Amino acid sequence: MSSSSSAAVPLSQQSVTHYINPITCIIHNLQVIRDSAGKRASKSLNPLRDILIENGFSNDRSIVPSHRVVAILAAQRRLATVDNLQHRGLQFVNRCTLCKHDLETHQHLFFRCSFSQEVWTALKQWQHLPVSNFDLLEQKKWSYDSRSQVGWAAAWFRTALAAAIYGLWMERNRRIFMNQECSAQTVVNRVKYNVAVRLYMNPRFSNFVDRLCA
Repeated sequence: MSSSSSAAVPLSQQSVTHYINPITCIIHNLQVIRDSAGKRASKSLNPLRDILIENGFSNDRSIVPSHRVVAILAAQRRLATVDNLQHRGLQFVNRCTLCKHDLETHQHLFFRCSFSQEVWTALKQWQHLPVSNFDLLEQKKWSYDSRSQVGWAAAWFRTALAAAIYGLWMERNRRIFMNQECSAQTVVNRVKYNVAVRLYMNPRFSNFVDRLCA
């Protein structure tokens, strides 16, 4: 009996809710954001976090607040991915729910996964950016210099980045908890819609929304 109880189980709604109190997760995530706000790392080893900081991510009101929270937690690698759950002592079968192939880590889920790469490739094409050298964690071709951070193009970049990370995380959760599966193109369409709505709601950028369809 003891060996069967300790065996790894597939990640599902029943298995997660059996071990994790949702309120505890929310409190933990809020504590992470609070603690990280009071600390300053001497040298960041997380390129995604560098991109968020260098592009005024935390100050852009065009970004949906829930998208910002998920993106920050992803940059800190604090989301409840299977590898993080395993580090907490929970035994789950570690397999990415998006590609159903490789191990689920933050880097794989958001950037290495074939499903995620399909989403990022479509979004980079949407923003007229090169897609030959893809990995966002290895290069910052999607990043803008400080002179562009006040423009609509930079807001477009930041809003799309946060919406894409949020969309991928929600798609992952939807497959686990609701047993519903959407295509990468559906995720892309949702990201585009969210970005267009947020920029249109910002008086500074509403006149540029037509360019998103170009």
